[in-house]
Amino acid sequence: MRERWLPVGVLAGVLFGVNVAARFVVWLVARSNASKQTAIGLVAAGAIGVVMIGAGYLWARRVDTPRVVGELSAAILAGCVFSVIIGPFAGGSAPFKEGGTFFYSEIWHYLALAAGGAIFGVLVAMTLGHDRKSQSWKRYAEAQKARPRRVV
Repeated sequence: MRERWLPVGVLAGVLFGVNVAARFVVWLVARSNASKQTAIGLVAAGAIGVVMIGAGYLWARRVDTPRVVGELSAAILAGCVFSVIIGPFAGGSAPFKEGGTFFYSEIWHYLALAAGGAIFGVLVAMTLGHDRKSQSWKRYAEAQKARPRRVV
């Protein structure tokens, strides 16, 4: 049980850490500068996407696709909940301080970026033939070539 859910928790923690670091940098550097806040937010969003691309690729190499979907979805949801509920406190704010519309748009943007990155990573692994299904097909084809033809 631990070896299955520990990586999910670590990934959720990394996603949360990226968000907290970005909010803390905004709080330190650009409290009142909206353009700097936007730039730091875009860098953080890109970092979340890159982390999820790597996670999707590595997960697709290790486990079957249904398990990849479940585990990455759990990590994305946990990272989103922590980042949206607890993350604003790292920047000296509160979750609903900017209003409900901003809160919900932040959730949708986070989920879209993280899920898009994970999907892209899994698709890269499939395209390169590094996922488990492609590897099993490759082993099957090699085993079929190794057998001599039956003479009728």
